[in-house]
Amino acid sequence: MGGGGRRDDSRSPPRRGGRSPPRGGGGGGGGRRENSRSPPRGGGGGGGGGRGGGRDSRSPPRRGGSGGDGGGGGRSPPRRRSRSPPRRSHLGSPPRRERSPPRGYKGTGKSSFRREPSPPKPPPGPTEEQIKNSIELNGKLYAAINFTSPLELPPWGYEVPRHYDNRNRTDPSVTLGNPLPPGWKLAVPDDDVKAQVIKPFPWGTHLLVCETGKTYHTSKSKRPGELEMLWDIERATGGGYKLTYKNGALSFWHARILIECPVPTASHAPET
Repeated sequence: MGGGGRRDDSRSPPRRGGRSPPRGGGGGGGGRRENSRSPPRGGGGGGGGGRGGGRDSRSPPRRGGSGGDGGGGGRSPPRRRSRSPPRRSHLGSPPRRERSPPRGYKGTGKSSFRREPSPPKPPPGPTEEQIKNSIELNGKLYAAINFTSPLELPPWGYEVPRHYDNRNRTDPSVTLGNPLPPGWKLAVPDDDVKAQVIKPFPWGTHLLVCETGKTYHTSKSKRPGELEMLWDIERATGGGYKLTYKNGALSFWHARILIECPVPTASHAPET
């Protein structure tokens, strides 16, 4: 066979009659390759060789595409409007109120934020009425817890009637609770207190009960200044103190609690 002849491949199928439709446009360049089995490609703009700028007909067309060098990019869909309300401008809002500086603020800067210490409170002391119903001794004031006058007489005599027995109890007026005023405390019965506070005055009762429960006779009792018995002191409801009940002959006695307080100094005048 000659050298310039066309070589037929026996394995390839014979071509069908007629020419295959040309491929998408392309100007210039090499020869066209015809294939009767492939559908025509979409027309594209001018370009170079045999494979021009056309697209495969099997792919979906682009939106808003244009011809040219292999097709241009499509437009993105328009942006949807936001449903949120528009932002308010701070230009029309009223100015914020500035906080007032705390108490004790001086100057500016972080180091200036310090609080001044509160002035010390004066120590609690007796009122004029309490001093009036007290006895002063060795820098202290002594009084009955209900501030009965030291010169007041007991409500009844000190002689115990014979009909008193174990069925009798202390009078309710004796066991009432009394608040303890600020600055006062239960009195400590030393010898001076017994001789100069308890013994010479009636205090409106037969007996005065001190801190340890020791109970002493007043001037209007059987043995002034002498120890009679121990009487229990309890905490009263809501604060203060009260005496417990006694039974039998001991329940006849009237008693009160003795308290004490420092004498007020010149810097702390009595409260009204």
